[in-house]
Amino acid sequence: MAIRILLEISDMDGDESPEIAFYHYDEDATEMMDYDYSLYASSSQANGRYDVISEDAVEAHGDGDIDTYDEKLYLQLADAFAQFKGFQSKR
Repeated sequence: MAIRILLEISDMDGDESPEIAFYHYDEDATEMMDYDYSLYASSSQANGRYDVISEDAVEAHGDGDIDTYDEKLYLQLADAFAQFKGFQSKR
């Protein structure tokens, strides 16, 4: 089973602190709007350290249980992905 996640950096709530959105797609999705579910991470202190998930995290590491470890994985991914915010394509 393929795991397809689109990540997006955007200031969704207008507080000048960008959120990281996660859009999850199943294997059959062919359009960007065909995602199954989405959630986002935000920084409660507006310091670039992501510590809040918009809703319950989804099962992320394959143990069949949705728990704080799943949330931690999403927050770690958000922290890592935020480092790309200055990336400019050279194409």
